[in-house]
Amino acid sequence: LKTGYYFYDLNAKVNYKFSDKDRLFLSAYTGDDDFYYREKDSFEGESDEFKSSLGWGNLTAMLRWNHVITPKLFSNLTLTHSRYKLQISSEYEEKSDDGEDFYELARYFSGIKDWALKLDFDFLPTPNHYIRFGLNGTHHSFEPGAQQFKVQEASEIPLDINVQDDFVKAVELGAYIEDDVKINDKLKANIGLHLSGFSVKDKFYSSLQPRVSARYLLNP
Repeated sequence: LKTGYYFYDLNAKVNYKFSDKDRLFLSAYTGDDDFYYREKDSFEGESDEFKSSLGWGNLTAMLRWNHVITPKLFSNLTLTHSRYKLQISSEYEEKSDDGEDFYELARYFSGIKDWALKLDFDFLPTPNHYIRFGLNGTHHSFEPGAQQFKVQEASEIPLDINVQDDFVKAVELGAYIEDDVKINDKLKANIGLHLSGFSVKDKFYSSLQPRVSARYLLNP
């Protein structure tokens, strides 16, 4: 009997300043987790072995360009990629001296991949206003699941089945604007508007979301 769990995480980051107004940021992360179980028995020329595992992992990468347009306005252009995967498997095998061997395998896989691009602006026209606005878009690729079943038995026709659902692709869009405004020494407010859209399977869904929050200082 053998069972265990292991994982790893790797991070990397590079920053580069190629002018007084431009900086480039590159970062990446990858990590995997895996749980496994193995059991093997043998007796008088016969043996059987069972294996199972559960694993999942992430991969992300980001490239961001920061540009100072004016002393009061700067932008960030960001490209990101992410990938998530999950795999579950179960395997069983019997062996005997008389050749009556048996093998069985079941495996499942699913995952998600994203590519995203966004452009954000920060604008400080006066000390009492901090305005943010921008656009973003994300391309999603959903892999709902791939399944494999395999059975092989002595003197029987082997069975090997692979079933995979169709990939689902979707596009997510967004735009926003908000203002952190200082009305007086006691009252501050954040007023904004967010527009979002989601396109999947020839259908488009949209939403317009006004947002308001305020803070009033009762005393120091």
